Amino acid sequence: MNPNLGMDALAGLKLWVGGSRSQSDAEVGLSKGNTGDHEEVTVGSTFAYGPVTIGYQRSLEMTGQEAGNSIEYYQNNAFGISFNINDDLSISYGEMESTKKVRNSPRALTTADSIQLAYTMGGMSIKIAESSVDNATYSTGTASDFDATTVAMTLAF
Repeated sequence: MNPNLGMDALAGLKLWVGGSRSQSDAEVGLSKGNTGDHEEVTVGSTFAYGPVTIGYQRSLEMTGQEAGNSIEYYQNNAFGISFNINDDLSISYGEMESTKKVRNSPRALTTADSIQLAYTMGGMSIKIAESSVDNATYSTGTASDFDATTVAMTLAF
């Protein structure tokens, strides 16, 4: 096998960026505690080369809550990789890290990772995922740590 990393290889590259801005309730006369605009932005990419696809995404959400001990923002980073073993079987892995910043408090961090396996034959799919989340509620202690195994079977007629 002789891989070509020239212009043909860039055919598997996808990039995106998006954002939104919502006017706060206070600015439109419906005061519900938000004094700033709600803003979100995301940027990401995927790259596929043969049977392998990798991806990365970064996002930021500014909540617009500016009073007291309100949430200032969430910052998220995620990446994943998948490998198609053949036309019927694939395996993938992903990680996510989310930071929550509350005004007048230190940042809190949530992390998650998951490994998945999927097998498809005709109209039947069997999928399994092993997932783990640390600090799911952005608090301290192990009470908000979760592990799960998900098994699913779907049939199409």
